[in-house]
This record gives sequence, C-alpha cells and structure tokens, in this order.
Amino acid sequence: MVWSCFSSRGLGPLVLVEGTMDRWDYIEIMRKHLLPYIEKKFKGKGYHYQDDNAPVHTAKDVVAWIQEKKIKTLENCTSHSPDLNPIGTFVGRT
Repeated sequence: MVWSCFSSRGLGPLVLVEGTMDRWDYIEIMRKHLLPYIEKKFKGKGYHYQDDNAPVHTAKDVVAWIQEKKIKTLENCTSHSPDLNPIGTFVGRT
C-alpha cells in the first residue's frame, strides 16, 4: 500500500507502507510527510486536509493528534468513498 497527498500546489511524497497501516503508522506518516508538505506548499495556511474516513483515519489517537497539530480538515466527508482515494485504485498487493 502507499500513502500520498496532492493539492493544486503540487504532489506530495509517495510513501510505501509495509503490511497493514494502524493508527500509529498513520500518525507517523503525517508527522514525517504531511506536516512538511503543508509547511512547504502552504506555509501552514490556506489549506484543508481531507481523507476518506477509513477507521485508521478516525481513530481517537489520530483525531487527537490532528487537533493537537492544528491541521485544518474538511468536516463531514463521506465514509470510505472511493472518489476520495484516486491513488488507491491503482495500488495492489503482491
């Protein structure tokens, strides 16, 4: 599986995730990759982060971490929407 992000200001890193991602893996990915992307592309302003509300994205520890880091998110996104996961369509396991 891979994780990435994108915006009108460019593509984020493509991060290989070995095995199943848990909440701690997701927090670590956001810490190492999402926060630097937000800072580099937006200087921390003028953005909203959106995910697909998969269980790992909505875990209490993840929600608390996002709030602690003051990451601006879109609220009320459709759960598990394939429309919000354009990369996932092309990812497979071997």
